[in-house]
Amino acid sequence: MPPTKIVSLVDPALDIEAMGSDLNRYIESRDVKLVKEAPGARLQWITLRDIKTSTWSSFVSVGASDSEQRRRAFMVAVESVDNLVDREGKLRAGLTTGTQRYMTPGGEMRVWSDAEIDELFAPAIVEDVGEVARVRAIVPFGSELRLVPPPSSLAALLARVRRRAVALGSELDRSAALKETQGAKSSPSGDAPTAAPATGTATESPAEPPTP
Repeated sequence: MPPTKIVSLVDPALDIEAMGSDLNRYIESRDVKLVKEAPGARLQWITLRDIKTSTWSSFVSVGASDSEQRRRAFMVAVESVDNLVDREGKLRAGLTTGTQRYMTPGGEMRVWSDAEIDELFAPAIVEDVGEVARVRAIVPFGSELRLVPPPSSLAALLARVRRRAVALGSELDRSAALKETQGAKSSPSGDAPTAAPATGTATESPAEPPTP
């Protein structure tokens, strides 16, 4: 497969609310035409190169677990990263493949070292992007990509959805309280008191005695 650009599912600049139902499609396909950027934020664009069959067999597939295979796939597949925010909060406009040299059956290639990955990338990013790289490496050529994100990606995404739901609930509570306050201020407060209805019954005066 040719190199392709993706945005991680856990990228905080991904506007999951604006994407709506397209988010489900993006989870499976990673079709960047579905991506929406949050206002005032910058998406982290990651370019993935093809993992050769020989590299898959000799390096990626020998990982002892799915997580280790994702990390190895990330190391060899990530070609460049734009708009990376590092651990210190600094924006890196563009980073290219890491400095470590790795010998493959097809020759030497530059990959990301463990130290570079630990310094620059959050574990959830490595897991998510590594899974995309891993699946791209093993599906038959010309096949439609259908991804099942790793648990860490779904957990991070669910946490964002929950935070948004809590924030939305707080906004609704504040709006309801404001309306109640405004309603109380607009109601009349100086109405004249009304006379209470009579509760007794009038009695007749006693008749005067007749004059003799």
